[in-house]
Amino acid sequence: MNNTLDGFIKISSRETNPSNDESIFIVDENLAAFEIIVRNIASSSAAINGNDEYYASIVKIPEAMRVSVMNSMLHCREFVLDWAWSKGSQDGRERAVRYYRVFCAILGVSPVIVSHRYTWVLQYFAAFMGCVWIKRGKKAPGDDMAATTVEQMVSQVRRWLAEVHGVKVLDFDAMTSKVVKGLKKRAGTSHPAMFTPEITYKFMQDHWAAEKTEIASVHADMQAMRYAMMRRISEVCNTNSHNDLEPGNHSRYLLHSK
Repeated sequence: MNNTLDGFIKISSRETNPSNDESIFIVDENLAAFEIIVRNIASSSAAINGNDEYYASIVKIPEAMRVSVMNSMLHCREFVLDWAWSKGSQDGRERAVRYYRVFCAILGVSPVIVSHRYTWVLQYFAAFMGCVWIKRGKKAPGDDMAATTVEQMVSQVRRWLAEVHGVKVLDFDAMTSKVVKGLKKRAGTSHPAMFTPEITYKFMQDHWAAEKTEIASVHADMQAMRYAMMRRISEVCNTNSHNDLEPGNHSRYLLHSK
């Protein structure tokens, strides 16, 4: 027993034996003891009302224990990062970074952007992938890489620069976003989805009913058929959410042109 807020703390506060559950992190004795120390101090009334002088007066753990705890927390961080980097997202990032590094290597420039004077490298890369790059098996005009794909690749390269090299490109580069925006404008506006929200559908039906014309009646019937059809498809294929408010992951494929 102790004076913590939750009443008591077990000495063995984490599972220490190997487990078949891959989501459980195995905690060693020194790290478990460190957790108890932190919990005891952080839960005390002195820490709750503490100031800078109080935190400076906290006694540090012994050096040997500190080294062990730091090593264990390093393994803990890597354990968590393994869950954050799924295979799909990691493959996508590696592919984008690989293209970027090859692009820079052929030009003979460094892929690491250290200041605003070198942001042109990322801007050239975005423009190249959006206007020059031809997808495999595609040769006709308009078969170049989509602007949204270029935007995703640029974002993955930025993340790589931030995590691996500590360079936050967005802090001093606003022009690359303009390049991507230009690629989107060049591609034109996207088609609206056939499946409209229920509120929009009712508004359109009321508008046509108020006109009381034959063409308005035809438009209302056509919209009713389209709404019922797309609603049914979305329920079966899970391409839209069922709350009539926002589209799902694949609703962009359900277009008037298709």
